[in-house]
Amino acid sequence: MKYSVNVFTLNGCSHCEILKQELKHQNIDYNEFEVLEYKELYDQIMENTKIDALPTVYLQNTETGAGPIFVAGRDFSTKEEAIKKIKKYIK
Repeated sequence: MKYSVNVFTLNGCSHCEILKQELKHQNIDYNEFEVLEYKELYDQIMENTKIDALPTVYLQNTETGAGPIFVAGRDFSTKEEAIKKIKKYIK
């Protein structure tokens, strides 16, 4: 299965910038969704997770549209933890 990496961010969020830099460093392609520009989409993510925390990573199966959602503070606390979880799905 192939997954696309979707990262929900907020301009000025240092944790978001750190994760994006690490994704680039690891040569992991990702789509960025700034939450103020994609409010309806982010609201759907929050409805599923019940947590408003950034960055939030949605690994979307390109065939089914389904996939896990990793939320900062709940599913990962460091960029290394986030990358490890992401790599389980994309490699």
